[in-house]
Amino acid sequence: MINVKLMPYCEIDGIATFTDSEIGYLYTMLEKAGKAKDLFCDGSIQSPEEFVDLFKNGYNKLWLISFNEEIKGIVCLTDFRQATAQAHFAFLKTEKDTLEIAKEVTKQMIHMKNNDDKYIFSVLIGIVPENNKRAIKFTEKMGCTRLCNIPNFIFDYAKQEYFDGVLFYITREE
Repeated sequence: MINVKLMPYCEIDGIATFTDSEIGYLYTMLEKAGKAKDLFCDGSIQSPEEFVDLFKNGYNKLWLISFNEEIKGIVCLTDFRQATAQAHFAFLKTEKDTLEIAKEVTKQMIHMKNNDDKYIFSVLIGIVPENNKRAIKFTEKMGCTRLCNIPNFIFDYAKQEYFDGVLFYITREE
């Protein structure tokens, strides 16, 4: 097992695990790395303030990914339904360990348990723009199963057009 730690952005006993400024700065780092436009290709998030607000509403969850005590990226979970959520990854830069880090993060997330010691998720899904071949290849290498293409599912704000979304999933059994 590699030394990957997931650090949630939440409140514990009323105290935030990170300040809004720290999370806003993380968005700025993603922007500088060219990753924010990939993560939010629909144009829904365009500023550090909007990024912070996305995770303060209670419907979306954010974890910072730490590897050897250094922040490497984020994973967001959205669209919670029963024991399912949609996962979104963004790494600040691609390094030789990025794939192994992503695999470990996925393993940790799918094996998360609640206070009653029951699994929170039975499946995590991801929808990757069909025109992002690099992300599709990476998702496949992570061990996710490609299920289908969903026509015109993803809006690309920069290009002002729709692209198919490639639906992936992973379970604890994968």
